[in-house]
Amino acid sequence: MVRFKKILVPTDFSEGSRVAYTYANEFAAKFGGKVDLIHIIPTMKYLSESIGKLGLPLDMDTDIYPKLIDQSRGYIEDDLTNYINDASKGEAFVKIDRKAYDVIVDTAIKEPYDMIVVGAHGTGSRKLLQGNVTEKVIRYSKVPVLCVPPQVPSERIKRIVVPIDFSENSWEALRLAASFAAAIDGEITLLHIKELYGTEGILPSSDGNQDELSLIRSELIKHFSDYAKNDEDFNFEIHLIPNQEYDLMKGHFNGKDVEIKLHTLVKRGISAHYEITDYANENADMVVMTTHGRSALKHVFLGSTTEKVARYTKIPILTIRPKQHQ
Repeated sequence: MVRFKKILVPTDFSEGSRVAYTYANEFAAKFGGKVDLIHIIPTMKYLSESIGKLGLPLDMDTDIYPKLIDQSRGYIEDDLTNYINDASKGEAFVKIDRKAYDVIVDTAIKEPYDMIVVGAHGTGSRKLLQGNVTEKVIRYSKVPVLCVPPQVPSERIKRIVVPIDFSENSWEALRLAASFAAAIDGEITLLHIKELYGTEGILPSSDGNQDELSLIRSELIKHFSDYAKNDEDFNFEIHLIPNQEYDLMKGHFNGKDVEIKLHTLVKRGISAHYEITDYANENADMVVMTTHGRSALKHVFLGSTTEKVARYTKIPILTIRPKQHQ
């Protein structure tokens, strides 16, 4: 199963980015992990060139950056002290680079970290930690990324939605979701989107005696068995409950037997990302999905779909990059 012992939180010290601290604290407590903070000071190439052309007695490396580093260290140490729980308190880092997302992704790999938690909105209306930076972190990170909304929900995370197309790639999201659901006593909904103008994908044809939901559940059993057989760390089994609105995933987590309610839902729509976002905003507390889906089919669960869900969803989204794309 997935364990989150080291959590990295990028921050620009705005209230938007500080929302991530709440989630980082929560998951660190559940998994016995530590939370580190990182702040990236952007290099100011054009400002440096302008100062040089004007002949001003200033040097970015000796006069500007050292002061910015000292100031940022003060801010980040204060945040570590004031916002991160003592039991989960890790380290604080300040770095300088032109591309913030490169630093975040590289740091997460080299340490290594188990998860990145990033606020969906940064300073003011510029959304520093969304759009360009956050979407690229989601796209390129080899560790799971939790992108959180600008407001902390009034209720704790319990209902987890996993968009799935039953490809090997999208299936890896269930492993991640199962770990969270087991830790937080949550439940999972597998959401299969059938785009109106897309292909039918890999689902088998009906024999006339099974409805669409039955076909999905049948395919779920097959893929569940195959996945569990090939992944030694995935120790859950599925138990179907006839005539019920949910099945059960049974397994072990932290030395205890656990049961997770597993719902299966099929929705039709023109756009996969719209249907995922619309359903999740109304019926879930968190979305868990992979950054790549069926690589041979261009219309479902490619990077753009995940990025659009991250951009428009009002709840946290946890993304994972499939092993074959790392």
